[in-house]
Amino acid sequence: MFDEIVANPEPGPLDFHRADGKVVRFDRPFNFLASHNAGVPHLDLRAPWLRQLELRDCRPIKHFRQDEDDIYRLARIEDLDGHAITFLRDADRVLERAEGTDGLALAFTNDERGRRTGITLIGTDGSRLDLARYAYDAKGRMTEADCAFGMSVAYLWEPDRDLLAAWHNRTRRSQSRFTYDAATRRTTSLPGAAEALAQRFRLRRAPQRHRRDRRLRPQSLPHLRRSRLRDRASARTRSPTWRGSRWPPPGSSKRLS
Repeated sequence: MFDEIVANPEPGPLDFHRADGKVVRFDRPFNFLASHNAGVPHLDLRAPWLRQLELRDCRPIKHFRQDEDDIYRLARIEDLDGHAITFLRDADRVLERAEGTDGLALAFTNDERGRRTGITLIGTDGSRLDLARYAYDAKGRMTEADCAFGMSVAYLWEPDRDLLAAWHNRTRRSQSRFTYDAATRRTTSLPGAAEALAQRFRLRRAPQRHRRDRRLRPQSLPHLRRSRLRDRASARTRSPTWRGSRWPPPGSSKRLS
């Protein structure tokens, strides 16, 4: 959540980069008129002032401020009960501290490349408690997350591609391995050594055909079947739909627009 941003990739639309890695696209809001995305109806994007954005996410309200690089970074989070967190950054716009209205604070340590290496909780009396430590490989990919009050995880990556090959906790009682095809789409997800629980994804190129204009739009989507429908003009269409309750593998859907 601390690293969520709103990017300005081109004139007009704005891309909200969520904490889970997905991107939600909005039309640029104007003054008090909010912008919405039908895929995420609980989000409400507004522009209350110049170079500022306000994202309402149900009860929390996230305030973003635009920096000189045109990226809107998180400046403050507040809720309807009056609680708030303010984010402080250094001259390079790297997050250094988060201060709450309850007197507690989080201090973030970063390396020379701006990668987060640790999080420390600072109490109201000034006491400090280490919460997490992070390590990276030569390519900047996280290899270890050592958590004081949660599951510590080690990450293994494919040597020639930025794709996660496996992860496991310290005891290896929780672990998963992944495989990918040539297009970097996940094809297998194997939890631990339980071969019976493995998820295998068969991906194919499924066309979406509209007879009225005779266009053929190929789409690479998993688990699809064709369904024949008639639109309001009685034109017969053929579109892909989800097969049963199965969904695409994690990471294959990155944008909601």
